[in-house]
Order: sequence, then structure tokens, then C-alpha cells
Amino acid sequence: MKKFTTILLIATFIFTFHSCKKADETTPDDDNTPTQEEYVKCKIDGVDFLSKDEDSFNTAKIFSAGGLTIYQLRGGDESLEAIILGFYDFDGVGVYNMADPDKVSGIQYLTVGPPLTYDCSQGNALDGTTSGKIEITFSSDERVEGTFECIAVNSGDVNDKVTITDGSFRLNY
Repeated sequence: MKKFTTILLIATFIFTFHSCKKADETTPDDDNTPTQEEYVKCKIDGVDFLSKDEDSFNTAKIFSAGGLTIYQLRGGDESLEAIILGFYDFDGVGVYNMADPDKVSGIQYLTVGPPLTYDCSQGNALDGTTSGKIEITFSSDERVEGTFECIAVNSGDVNDKVTITDGSFRLNY
């Protein structure tokens, strides 16, 4: 599982500043869905997070690393905090539970002040340290949409955890 986390972290750094996306407004609708074309939103320990409505802050990438095909979905905000969702062997619409040994997926929350990485990976979920799931509700050659939630652990301190709830995303490839 360390290989997955390492590859996901490397991919994060590779694609953090590389994206070409179009977005609209950031004002939420009455149903609490952002009106911007692409977004990642959630509550982190009860505090609202919404990715910034600019090209370089929202990405959906498919790439190969170490002989594996990886799907990476990312949304970042003005403070450079980010939510990253990752999948190996992406099967499209369905539920990806972190504790499922047959479908490798993960969620990361990255902070910059101080710089921390909170992980909800398959390895952490299988050993009971974290829990989480991602549900893909729509997938096409151009776009992916869904929801997510997790309890993620600080990669440097297993006693430091964050709860991510009400997560949703809509990103274009």
C-alpha cells in the first residue's frame, strides 16, 4: 500500500501545477451544488471546502506510473489546500470503498500551513486506521461526477485525523 501512497504523492506533485480546464461561477445553487463547471467540495471537520474556480485548480487526469493506470481527480483552493481522489483499475460508475481489497482507491487532503498530508488509503482502511468511500455517479469520456467521504489520518501522526463529509465533485478530463 505504500507503493500506492508513494505513486499518488508523486502524481500529486506532478499535476499540482499542470492543468487546462474551463470553469464558470463559484456561487452555490439553492441545492448547495456549485454553479462552476468543475469543482471539488466537501466539509473538512465541519468547515466548508470548495475548489477555486480557475483552470489550474481542478483536474482529472489519467496516467501511467510503475506499469499501472491511475485516475487522479483533484480540486484545490486559494490557500493551496487540495482534495485528491485516486483510483487504480477504474471501473466507471459504482462505489469504491477504501476497505475493498479488490479495488485500490484513496483520498488525500493536503494542507500548506503547516504542510500536512492526510490519507485515507486502502492500506489504512484495511488495518482499521481510516475509513472512506468514493461513489462515481456519472462517467463519460469527457466528465466524471460523484460523491465521497472519509476519515483520513495524518501521514506523520496516526493520532491526528480529519473527517471529510458531504463531498462531491464534477470534473472534466
